[in-house]
Amino acid sequence: MRVLLAHAYFHIRGGGDFFVFETERVLRQHGHSVAWFSTMSELNEESEYARYFVGPPSYTSSSTLQQVLGFKAMVYSHEAKEKFAKLISVFRPDVIHAFSIQTHLSPSILRAAKEAGVPVVMACNDYKHICPNYMLYHHGCICLAGCGTKPAREERGCRVERQRAGSRQVSPPASPRGGPLNLVLGLLPHAGEGSANKVRRRTRL
Repeated sequence: MRVLLAHAYFHIRGGGDFFVFETERVLRQHGHSVAWFSTMSELNEESEYARYFVGPPSYTSSSTLQQVLGFKAMVYSHEAKEKFAKLISVFRPDVIHAFSIQTHLSPSILRAAKEAGVPVVMACNDYKHICPNYMLYHHGCICLAGCGTKPAREERGCRVERQRAGSRQVSPPASPRGGPLNLVLGLLPHAGEGSANKVRRRTRL
């Protein structure tokens, strides 16, 4: 099988990058052909497909215009879509395995995959899709409001019992929808109301 990996970095910066490289190693070990799509960097490993890589986003540009254009590319990068489409036509993958593509590659590459008729498997190894700081953790508490911003935390009730009896307990918000925790519990098989309440009571920092 021919597998195309898409990830923000082509060098190891942390655990998430190590996981992608291990995925490549195991795939090759089982006889699969693997190619990468990523961002350009002097720290990158060598790749015959590096010419298709895109430039990384710039957060420190002194030009306001460049910052605005950079933000637009983080949301939807036409450059990434075009180069990814070219790589798909050259490598001809059977499947695309996407990892961390937000900001650096943008979801535009998923559109390129759809247009080429190539199936995509996406591994969401953090909360970046629903939380700007990746962690659903904000100002000392687990954020159950679905957003890491202070107004949402105050409005929806991200409540924390601080340092009682040697532990720190997080209570769910008062919102009728219950935030992401209810969403996760709702996806669990056979998770009735009794089971859900037990999980909430046991939530700890």
